[in-house]
Amino acid sequence: MSKFAHFAWKSKGPVSVQKFLKIRPNSRVCLLAKHALVSENQLTLAATKAHRNFAQGVNRARELDTEMIRIISGTHNISMAFKRAGLTDECRTGWIVFLDDEIDAKLSSREIFEQLEMEADDHMYDLNFENLKKLGIEAISDMEESKFEDIVLGHVAGSDLDY
Repeated sequence: MSKFAHFAWKSKGPVSVQKFLKIRPNSRVCLLAKHALVSENQLTLAATKAHRNFAQGVNRARELDTEMIRIISGTHNISMAFKRAGLTDECRTGWIVFLDDEIDAKLSSREIFEQLEMEADDHMYDLNFENLKKLGIEAISDMEESKFEDIVLGHVAGSDLDY
């Protein structure tokens, strides 16, 4: 199990990213579109990589949550990262990820859910071809599903490569 607390959510209407940014405890709490987080291994690798980038001074974003979104998206480009993994007005499902174990994630998530008119969603990861495409992964449509997680992990690992 990932050491990074994360909770799936759903809402009846659009979720205000601006309001989320005002009410979250700090920039170590990340809001993602549902399709952006497709496995626990992906989350653990991306969050660990974001923390490591900051510790080593090689981060490309100013805040940890943005670095996490950039890494999940497999890109250097911050605006592209938000297009791939961030919330849009159409999003009615997503994830809240806590990148800081000093925060009471269960309590904070309940407060965030309440203030943003969200509710917990039991539905977990969707590791599928469509979500790979949304993350910017050029996968072949007839590829074996058993290879999807390897592709996602490679996408995360390659987020800092200069090519």
